[in-house]
Amino acid sequence: MRTPIRLPITALLLAACAGNPLPPPTADQPTDTSMINTAYWTAQPYCAGRVQMRLPAERRYGTRTRGQSEGYRYNGWRITHHADDWQFLNGILTKRRQGAFNRYFDRRTGHGEGYIGERELIPGRAFLQFTRNTPMFDGSRLSSNLGIRYEAELIVKLGPKGGFRTDGSFKIPTPGGTEPPNWRQQERPLLDKATQEMRRELTSRLRERQPYEVPHRKGVCIPDGFFADNGDTPFKASTSVYFTGQDDTYIFIIQGRNPRSDSIANSRNHPDTEGLKGFMQSLSSRAVRQGPRTINGMPGYEKISRWSGNHYLLTWERESDRLLVMMPFGTETFEGTKRSQQEVLAIWDTILPTLKPVE
Repeated sequence: MRTPIRLPITALLLAACAGNPLPPPTADQPTDTSMINTAYWTAQPYCAGRVQMRLPAERRYGTRTRGQSEGYRYNGWRITHHADDWQFLNGILTKRRQGAFNRYFDRRTGHGEGYIGERELIPGRAFLQFTRNTPMFDGSRLSSNLGIRYEAELIVKLGPKGGFRTDGSFKIPTPGGTEPPNWRQQERPLLDKATQEMRRELTSRLRERQPYEVPHRKGVCIPDGFFADNGDTPFKASTSVYFTGQDDTYIFIIQGRNPRSDSIANSRNHPDTEGLKGFMQSLSSRAVRQGPRTINGMPGYEKISRWSGNHYLLTWERESDRLLVMMPFGTETFEGTKRSQQEVLAIWDTILPTLKPVE
């Protein structure tokens, strides 16, 4: 059983003192990687968002032991991806069709909240379901002034076990809290408009993708899928990938970071830690290596930190579009990693140079 990391006060107060950090490796002075199996660490392509790299073949998204949901923002839509959990998503579709989420729903008058229909945007894979929430208009509900509200949820199956969901909302105004006489006539065009928007901005761009496939065009990779675009469509995500049999490390990629986030070149704390935890870790950490580092024509900045207990955080940032790649070692246990610093650097310097854009 894994032991959660609990850094003792003495370890936090004893800051590791060292000389100046080493610079990143260069073509003339590469890192010695002879102690690791470089073919294992770069076995298969990995595509995440607008970047790709090569990683171990046996891996999973989400958490180390099971799939979980990860959030993306693409083209203005908030997308939640569920790794290995199509059963959960399909359950939502089925229950909504059966009226399990209906509340005080009267099909005759249209009042109350309930499921009103579904449209199939991709045969057998993409389902757009509509829910209507209509006030009673009997003077007893304050909600009558809020309009007749609609929720549109798109649920898409990707790969054998996963999928994603996203939603939107719209309404028909109810001036003065009264029921519009023609609201049923207004409804159909609104449902059509929502369908067209989701088809144009999402499903028309989407195609399935094999686990190790990297498309040869611009766009955004998500697990088992790909949104094709011109490379300028707004995208923001945090993704993690774990490797079978490697319990002390994983890769974490952030794309489209908040502009107010500190650059790793200027920040004292680690970029993935905030508040008390980040403050305490910064007390006992030291920079092992840092400096400008260009990866496949992408200018960036590298910072590798180590703190007490043999814990490492390796980071590389491309500030031009706020791309951040992180690889922790030993941060999930008190003891830290059993690897030597030389091996940690060798793994990082084998994987990081494979990073490049999807195009």
